[in-house]
Amino acid sequence: EALQVFRVLALMIPPTVILLSLRGILEAAQRFDLSNGIRIPSSVATFLIPAVAASRGFGLPSIVTMLLVTRIIICVVMTMAVRSSVPGLRWTLHMKWATMRPLFVFGGWMSISNVVSPMLVYLDRFMLGGLVGVAAVGFYTAPFDGVMRLLIIPASLMGAVYPSISALAATGDHQAIHRVYSQALRKTIGLLIVPTLVLAIAGPWLLRLWLGETFASQGQTAIRILAFGVLLNAAAHVPSGFITALGRPDIKAKLHLAELVLHIPIAWLLIGKFGVPGAAMAWTIRVGLDCGLLFAASRRVLRDFDPARAATVEVVRTLDPEPC
Repeated sequence: EALQVFRVLALMIPPTVILLSLRGILEAAQRFDLSNGIRIPSSVATFLIPAVAASRGFGLPSIVTMLLVTRIIICVVMTMAVRSSVPGLRWTLHMKWATMRPLFVFGGWMSISNVVSPMLVYLDRFMLGGLVGVAAVGFYTAPFDGVMRLLIIPASLMGAVYPSISALAATGDHQAIHRVYSQALRKTIGLLIVPTLVLAIAGPWLLRLWLGETFASQGQTAIRILAFGVLLNAAAHVPSGFITALGRPDIKAKLHLAELVLHIPIAWLLIGKFGVPGAAMAWTIRVGLDCGLLFAASRRVLRDFDPARAATVEVVRTLDPEPC
């Protein structure tokens, strides 16, 4: 079954990449209504199809094949939506190195970030399992995953702001870019400040209500530390999104590589000494450093960005889970 599923998943790569590209075109055209109108049912189908198929006795290869067919259908629907939203769009392929080179460079730096980012998130759990025990991983993962759901807010906000910044960058409108930057930062912090305060104050009680006394006693310190960290991480979404939208994903990739080198010894030391709270402290220190570096870098990029470099951004836009 695993071998069959692996082959079907390989076939799923092309429609997935095409789907992301088509969604990027829709969002670049400010058609978030169509993008979300297609994205929501497709996301629901990802969970609904396996649930219904498994209950009727279908095997795993059959279920994954159904998901593949569903994704192809969604690609067709998304293509129709793009045609209606961008009537002048022509589907032509230009195999010229002058055209492809900036796309490969931009996408290459994005790929480095998307490889290093999960390592920065999940490395703490491996260290917890090795230094403290497997049970500690559960006590840390539950509050961590719960708190991280707050990052849906800044991620959604920057998803809407991203194409606007790319368009403003192409026109070289510095004042408008600075204005949008300030508004995005204020709104992000304004939307997150109350939920993070609630978690910092009532986090242990919520954890007890959700998972019981054992998890609350083991994770109460961690959830309070993580609440502070998630506010920093939410604020970092703004400079991170602007840096990428202005055509400088290399800055994020280099920062992530440097943070990985620093994070490993810090996490090892704190987890070995404090356990679950130490993992929360290591993550918060790392995102705090990331936040400060991104703000410093964004100020420099906003001061002297290159409109020609930024013009390639929308073409290669993909889903970016960063920062995390």
